[in-house]
Amino acid sequence: MKEKRPIKLELLIGTVIALVLVAGLAVTLAFAADMKEKYNLHLDNLYKKSFIEAMDSIDDIEIKLSKVSVSEGSQTQKTLLSEIWMNAEIAKNNLAQLSGKDSNMEKIIQFLNQMGDYCHCLSKKLPDDPLTDEEKDKLESLYKVVQSLKASFKEVDEGLRGDATFVGRLDEGIQMLGDCYEHFNNDSNIDYPEMIYDGPFSDATAIREAKYLNSLPKVTQEAAEARAREIFKDAKEIAFVEKTMGSIPSFVFSVATEEGEGLAQISEHGGKLVLYTSSHDKGGAEIDIEEATEKAEEVLVTMGYENLKLVWVTPGEGAVYLNYIFFHDDILYYPDFVKLKVGDDGCVLAFDATGYAYNHIDRSLDPPSATPEQAAEKVSKKLTIVETRTVVIPTKWNTEIFAYEFFCEREDEEFYVYIDANTLEEVEIMKVVNNMVV
Repeated sequence: MKEKRPIKLELLIGTVIALVLVAGLAVTLAFAADMKEKYNLHLDNLYKKSFIEAMDSIDDIEIKLSKVSVSEGSQTQKTLLSEIWMNAEIAKNNLAQLSGKDSNMEKIIQFLNQMGDYCHCLSKKLPDDPLTDEEKDKLESLYKVVQSLKASFKEVDEGLRGDATFVGRLDEGIQMLGDCYEHFNNDSNIDYPEMIYDGPFSDATAIREAKYLNSLPKVTQEAAEARAREIFKDAKEIAFVEKTMGSIPSFVFSVATEEGEGLAQISEHGGKLVLYTSSHDKGGAEIDIEEATEKAEEVLVTMGYENLKLVWVTPGEGAVYLNYIFFHDDILYYPDFVKLKVGDDGCVLAFDATGYAYNHIDRSLDPPSATPEQAAEKVSKKLTIVETRTVVIPTKWNTEIFAYEFFCEREDEEFYVYIDANTLEEVEIMKVVNNMVV
């Protein structure tokens, strides 16, 4: 019988070591692959964040340049140009995060830098030294370039909604912003020196004292619940949830209806419905604006909000958004607003009267010093005036201005221009963008 030859210790040890090395290498490679995937994902998220923030700033720049192009007020121009400069700084800082992979990005950063500096320079000379016709023409040229840049950013943004990633696209050397580069290769026409679905003033709740409500007597929790039952007559159940304090002390009630659950906030002062939100699902059907308006106005009367005028309508998916403003003696008071959201089945899905609660008071206005015709002369000749209204508008300093509102058009663009009814100063310009006023 043939004897088995013993396995040498050295061979055994070598085999074990080899197996350990192979296993270790496999683990290392797997770990490295996992780390690379995580790194790429992290890097991609950083790129996307920078891109989106840059895109938002460029959107703001485009809107503000369009306002400057139709503004005749030096102080308004100064404010807008200063904001454009700040938006350009934000945009170029974010795009700088992407420039390492795409050399063409440097051209856009250079453009934003020059444009921002130009606007900053112009803002510093205003309002004492008005813009010249040449400077206005240059700003108009900048506006057209930014429009093209914005369109290119939008194309890239839509592309990123699919499977594409920034890391992959940049590594492939794709020029992300397409044809817009031609604008930055030829800047000879610009002589550079060394940005609800709601209507106008629909966020005018900066004043934190609820002036309207604080003038009304207090109600008890029981009285507030009784008021809720009056408003929601068809509710299956109404139950007290909590009392909230803050600038509008209120009693909060849950409201159960056939359509769904909701929360209603009844103010301690006056027992007024201030806020209501519902979980009622929208049907998604096409909504009848006239029927929705009739329903909204019935609700407003039931809730004790009177003398309101519909000024803004925004159709949505299965719902319509309506803005009502206090209207008295042919004057619209924009600070005193109420918003409603009505579903396609006629149900009120949301109600917000905080603007009215904060701002509504009895006002005594002296007759304006200027006429609408005189104010119209202050509106840019580039705009066609479609409608004129007398209004009171809020300011960022928590004051109010008696003004004339001019709804204007320029080709396919729509603007609201506000001229002080006493000083004839241009105090505000708003642009309609995607059925929103900005």
